[in-house]
Amino acid sequence: MLKASNRDYTWILLLLLVVAELIINPVGEFPLNDDWAFSKVISTYINSGLFRFSDWQSLPLAPQLFSGIVLAKLFGFSFTLLRLISVTSLLILILICNSILKQLSFTPVLRFIVLFCLAFNPLTLSLSNTFLPDVFTLLLALLAFLFMLKIFKLFNGLHFALLILFSTLATLNRQTSIVLPIAFGIIYYFQFGKSIRSLLIASIPILINIIGLVAFQYIALTDHNLPVNYQLQLQHIVQSALQPNLVAAKTFFYYFTCSNVMLGLFILPLTVSNLREHFNKIISSLSLILIGIGYMLLIISKITFAANIFPFSGNMFYPFGVGPIIMTGFNTQDLHAFSLASKTFWGALNILGGFSFYAASISIVCAKNKVASPILIFFIIIFIIYLMPLCLSYTNDRYLLFLIPFFFIAYILSFDFQFNKLWLGATFTFMLLFSTATTHDYLNINRARWSATDKLISVKHISPKNIDGGFEFNGWYSDGFKNYNPLHQGRWWWIEDDTYIISPEPMKGYAVEESIHFSSFISFRFNTLYVLKRN
Repeated sequence: MLKASNRDYTWILLLLLVVAELIINPVGEFPLNDDWAFSKVISTYINSGLFRFSDWQSLPLAPQLFSGIVLAKLFGFSFTLLRLISVTSLLILILICNSILKQLSFTPVLRFIVLFCLAFNPLTLSLSNTFLPDVFTLLLALLAFLFMLKIFKLFNGLHFALLILFSTLATLNRQTSIVLPIAFGIIYYFQFGKSIRSLLIASIPILINIIGLVAFQYIALTDHNLPVNYQLQLQHIVQSALQPNLVAAKTFFYYFTCSNVMLGLFILPLTVSNLREHFNKIISSLSLILIGIGYMLLIISKITFAANIFPFSGNMFYPFGVGPIIMTGFNTQDLHAFSLASKTFWGALNILGGFSFYAASISIVCAKNKVASPILIFFIIIFIIYLMPLCLSYTNDRYLLFLIPFFFIAYILSFDFQFNKLWLGATFTFMLLFSTATTHDYLNINRARWSATDKLISVKHISPKNIDGGFEFNGWYSDGFKNYNPLHQGRWWWIEDDTYIISPEPMKGYAVEESIHFSSFISFRFNTLYVLKRN
C-alpha cells in the first residue's frame, strides 16, 4: 500500500503518554469501576493464600490475575501497582501496534496518526488507568494478530505456536477473544487452499482456545470457586437467540445502533479528513444512497424513541466526563433531563457518529485492495461475530475497545488515505487535552471519596457496613458478606446501613460533617464532596 520508512515517530507518542500519566497521577489506594472485584481476588490470595473469585466477576481474567499476584507477591498488594499493569500494557500495546503497522507498510506519519487516535482515545486512556481487563486483553489480542499477519505472508511453526499462545491467553482473559482464532481459521482455510493441511492449521487454534476455557472452568468448579456471574453475558445472549421476541429485537437494534455511533465517533478524526471523498462515493451510487438513508433513519429512531439520547451506552462515558463515578447523588448511569440545546447537540453527535461509521464501513466493504484483503475480511468477521452477539444482551462503550485498532487499520487499508494537517492538529490537541483532563478528574474524585471513607474507618472507627461510599467501596467491603441488591432505594450496590453517605451534594435528613475539595480540570475549578451523617 505505502512504502515503508526507517523513520519512526512512536517515541513522541510514548513521551506524550508518560507526560499525560504524570498529569493524571495514577497513584492511589482505591479501586475503580468493576476492578475492585478483580483486585479483591489478589488481595485475598496475598492475605490468606486462598484463591477465591468475587461473584461479581463474569470472565476468567486468568493471565491478568496471575500477573497481579506475581507483582503483589514481590512488592505487596497495592491498587496503584495493579493499575500500573494496565498503564504499562498500554505502552507495550503501542509498540506492538506499531510493529503491526510497519508490517502492513504504513508510512511513519500514518503510523503516528493511527497510534495517536488509539492511545489518546478517552476510552483507551481512562481504561489504562484502571485494573479492568480491556487494555490487557487488547494487548494479548494484538500480539496474536501480529503473528497472524506473519502466517498470512508465510507459514512458520514458531509463529503458529505464538499465535496459539497469545490468542489462548487473550481468551482466558476475556472469553470474547475467541473470535481471534475463529476469524483466523475462516480466512486461512478459504484463502490459502481448501486442503486437509489448511483445515488443520485453521482448526487447531480454535480447539486449543476452547480447551483452555473448558480447563479453566473445570479447575474453578473443582474448587467450588466459579463466580456466580460467570458467563452471565453468554446466558443472556443464548436466551435472546433461542427465544426471539420484540423486546429482544429492540434490544439488539438499540445496542447495535449505539455501538455503530460510538465506533463512528472514535474513528471521526480519520474519516473527517476524507469527508469529501466519502460523500462523493456515497452519492455516486443509488444503492449506497438508499442504504445510507435507511441507516440514518435507524439512528434518528434511536434518538427519537430511546430513553438515552446520549451517543454512548454505559459505562465509561457520561454527559459530564469519563468515569464512571457511581455514588449517591452522582450516579453517572442515571438518565438526565437535557435542555433543548443539549438534546440538539447530542442528537447531532449521534448523526455525525452514524455517518462517520457508515462512510468508514462502506470504504472497507467496497475496498479493491487485494493485498489488504485478508485484513479487511478479518475485521469484517470479528465485527460480526464479536459485536452482533453482544448486542443481543448488553454492549457498553468499553467493550468496543477490542475493535478499535482493527477498525482503524482496516479503514486506512481500504483506500488511498489522505490527511488534513490542520484538521488533525486541532483534533489531536483536543483529544490529548480532553482525555488527560477527564481521566485526571476521574481519579481525583475517587481519591477524594476514598480519603473520606478511610478517615471514617481509621480515625473515627466507623464500620464500613454503616457507610454508603458508592459502588466500589461497598462492593470491596461487603461483597461476600451482604447480598447484592439492585433495588435499594434507587442505588444498586451493597448497602447495609447508610448512617454515613459520601455525596457530591447535601441530602435531606443528613447533616454535613465534612467537606472535601478536589481539583477538576474539565470544570476549571475545585469541586466538593460531602461526608454526610444521618440526623
